[in-house]
Amino acid sequence: MHGVSGKGITLYPPAKVNLYFEVLAKREDGYHDIRTLMMPVTLYDTLEIELTDGPGITLGCRGLGAPEDRTNLVHMAAVRFFERTGLKRGAALSLNKRIPVAAGLGGGSSNGAYTLMGLNRLLGGTLEQEELFSLAEGLGCDVPFFLLGGPALAEGRGERLTRVDFVPPVWLVLVCPDAQLSTAGVYQNLRLTKESGDSKIKSFRAFLSRGTQEGGLKRANDLEESASSMFPEIDNLKEMVRDVGAGWVSMTGSGPSVFGIFGDARAACKAYLRLSQATGLMVFLAQGIAR
Repeated sequence: MHGVSGKGITLYPPAKVNLYFEVLAKREDGYHDIRTLMMPVTLYDTLEIELTDGPGITLGCRGLGAPEDRTNLVHMAAVRFFERTGLKRGAALSLNKRIPVAAGLGGGSSNGAYTLMGLNRLLGGTLEQEELFSLAEGLGCDVPFFLLGGPALAEGRGERLTRVDFVPPVWLVLVCPDAQLSTAGVYQNLRLTKESGDSKIKSFRAFLSRGTQEGGLKRANDLEESASSMFPEIDNLKEMVRDVGAGWVSMTGSGPSVFGIFGDARAACKAYLRLSQATGLMVFLAQGIAR
């Protein structure tokens, strides 16, 4: 989603959920080989980009807390874009955060990807798609995914992406506790098992074939055990989401947010209202973006 006016553009970077998440092995470079099915959802930040005539990047943030310095992926993406293109231009960027930070929803990665796309659009497609993906991969494992605009299977460190067309625009409710988990910390505490394989994608496809009404894995995300050891409330939140009728319930990313998939909009709305009233946490009603 975007709007363009003069030297500026307004973009709406979405959150994502990991419909399932498998950790396959630890790599020699310190990362892990994973396999996960990701889907963007209709929970958005707002990113405004305006080109400036002279070099330099400025960033202002409002909404849910996000840094305004060079550690923000918006700032990093803009700097690297101009370094790659060699253009002696700059940008004034403004970010309104609605996606919770460090919650497993990929908000920072989405912001970085949309910064690259927005600058490239404003500058007439200076970079080819392959170059944009290269820049995105250098910013983080999840960043390239947000350049695709729909569901994808991510493998390797998350950089090998394959579009998928079998996931419908399901209705979801997201529950985001007031906690932040370090992805590095979750991986550090991870206990690899031999349970990962093709069982999770088979289980998810079987769930879809039943009309998203029932069935689901106890742990569709291999990072849940580690994340739950750091924040035990995750398991309780999953049970609450199941109790309001979700057919598939999982933690997303490295947590601590959890989500449930519902059979239709009405069921999801009822669950959203019940969870909002019962938990006092940030609860979001969203739909998957199928393409």
